[in-house]
Amino acid sequence: MSRQRSAVSLLVAFSFIVLAVTGVLAFILPFSIRIVGLHALIGFGFVGLIAFHVFNNYRQLSGYLRSRVVWG
Repeated sequence: MSRQRSAVSLLVAFSFIVLAVTGVLAFILPFSIRIVGLHALIGFGFVGLIAFHVFNNYRQLSGYLRSRVVWG
């Protein structure tokens, strides 16, 4: 796996963890603009990272989606 793909995958995983934690905190704690703002900011970054991740892994993903493993 290339260095760039590894970095993007790590950033996607890290941002998912931050989104999960801030989502739970926003649900449990009284309203905090900091928590909700951080959650929204990381969420927008997460969408961008997912797009970049798909772009970096397009060949592998398209091969997987065309395989018999997916469609039986």
